[in-house]
Amino acid sequence: MAIANTSRLLGIVAGCGAAVLLAGGAAQAKPAPSAAEIRVPCVLDNCSNGIAMRLIGEHVIATDSTVDGTPVGGLSGIDYDPRNNRYAAISDDRSAKAPARFYWLSIDADRHRLHSVKVEQVQRLKDANGNHYAEGAVDPESIRVGQDDNLYWTSEGNSDNTVAPSVNVSRPDGQWLRRFKVPAAFTPDANHEHGIRANLSFEGLTFTPSGDALVSTEGPLYQDGTLQTLRHGALVRFVRFDPRTGAAKAQYAYPVDPVAVASQLPNGAEDNGVSEIMALDDHRLLVIERGWSAGYGNTVKVYVADTERASDVSPLDSLQERDDSLVPMRKQLLLDMRTQGIIPDNIEGVTLGKGRDGTPLLVFIADNNFNAEQKNQLLIFALDRWPSAG
Repeated sequence: MAIANTSRLLGIVAGCGAAVLLAGGAAQAKPAPSAAEIRVPCVLDNCSNGIAMRLIGEHVIATDSTVDGTPVGGLSGIDYDPRNNRYAAISDDRSAKAPARFYWLSIDADRHRLHSVKVEQVQRLKDANGNHYAEGAVDPESIRVGQDDNLYWTSEGNSDNTVAPSVNVSRPDGQWLRRFKVPAAFTPDANHEHGIRANLSFEGLTFTPSGDALVSTEGPLYQDGTLQTLRHGALVRFVRFDPRTGAAKAQYAYPVDPVAVASQLPNGAEDNGVSEIMALDDHRLLVIERGWSAGYGNTVKVYVADTERASDVSPLDSLQERDDSLVPMRKQLLLDMRTQGIIPDNIEGVTLGKGRDGTPLLVFIADNNFNAEQKNQLLIFALDRWPSAG
């Protein structure tokens, strides 16, 4: 398997605090200077839980890489398995190029630099009958390793065929166990007036320290309003589940930004949406807003958002029916990659991992859409300060 390592060292600053921007060499670059870091002293008004982190490397898995006869691509979710010191990365291939699957990765890094990334193994997912998924049967997006060692993963469903999105539970060997009970608000109808939109469904999944699961949609439900544009954002839904029963406990409205950059091409596409979430504690989350504009490329903004004082919107069939009493999740910008010199690809996954020396790592992964013009990109940050749970 051919893997290209294009590691680079950059220093980034976001939010409030020091302002530095440093750039360095390639895979054999010297350790990043300690001043080259993001410093956010206060996270959502809590100044005892600041953030300080440094980008220590970028790695690109070659587009033509294969493992056990399967193409490595479409990596739309990643999670760290602390018991085995490995990472699960799911492909969003709808069983078109190979059966639906995820990969086990190893990432070797320390507080100073990224040493290597290796794709170690492929694991094919099975349906309820124990068979590989048929082409188009699922659309995997996010993956998490549960406290029970099982794998939890989302499928976007299919609004054109009125197939609802799902949250699935599988054994580490890929055998399907069960799925969550998704609220009716997300079920699409044939008229495209209700439920999920195509390719804008269950993109994000995370677990809180207390064990709840949170799932996020990329864009608004049909009944919740129009898609975000250059002029206005949108409200998307986050769902809190009890993973033991699979039942939904609450829903929250998250305010997605407007599209960041206009298309650089005549009549070109432009969008923005939530591509992944990761819990910091029982109510605060990292939220990735990933945009794309034709002729420009991707924008990636990382926010910290909070559900604590947000309204439970479960009773509302439509968020357009809201009044002033509806309180959306509040959020704070942590990092805008483009404005800090990072050129991100299609970032769709994030996890909190660990380096060889015990350093906490924040790992981002990009979905290349099996497109030679895009990258299977990993961005690795070393964390010098990170919010504690609470």
